[in-house]
Amino acid sequence: MAGFGFARDVANDRLDIEVAGTTVAQLTTTAFTLPTGVGLATTSGGITVTAGGVRVLAGRMLETLTLTNYATGGAYAIPAAAIAGGLITRDPNGGARTDTLPTGALLDAEFTSPAMSVGDTVTCMYMNTADAAETITFAVNTGMTIEDVAQTVAENESAYLVFRKTGAATFNCYIIGA
Repeated sequence: MAGFGFARDVANDRLDIEVAGTTVAQLTTTAFTLPTGVGLATTSGGITVTAGGVRVLAGRMLETLTLTNYATGGAYAIPAAAIAGGLITRDPNGGARTDTLPTGALLDAEFTSPAMSVGDTVTCMYMNTADAAETITFAVNTGMTIEDVAQTVAENESAYLVFRKTGAATFNCYIIGA
């Protein structure tokens, strides 16, 4: 098959890997290089990986979060997209509130390419920005189990929500902090 295999580039001290006539990787004694746009590159400081909104750079994970701000009184049905965004600020606006987690099916649907596997987790920071003693309690929904149901988020406190997939459209939610 023409255009598939290894090509030795003696002039540049490099080995090229070709698929369908296109160079898909280059190797030297000090570097492994993929084409631009693949999301993986080597640098003198190590490997840089970019995948969606997450980057690993010099041994540190950098993540792009999307802020969802909700500041209306009454109960709040937390959108699965807000959890996927990773950062929610919530002002209960006048009293203690019970906020309902999304269904397991809705959270599952946020992660389809690739789909989450059993045991995978997604995390979200949840901040109570109340200006008075207004506590947030979480309520379950179909396909969602809260592991520590007594955990609340008081005024000016935060919680780290960890959603662990346990099966098809089912998750356990761990509320850490506060």
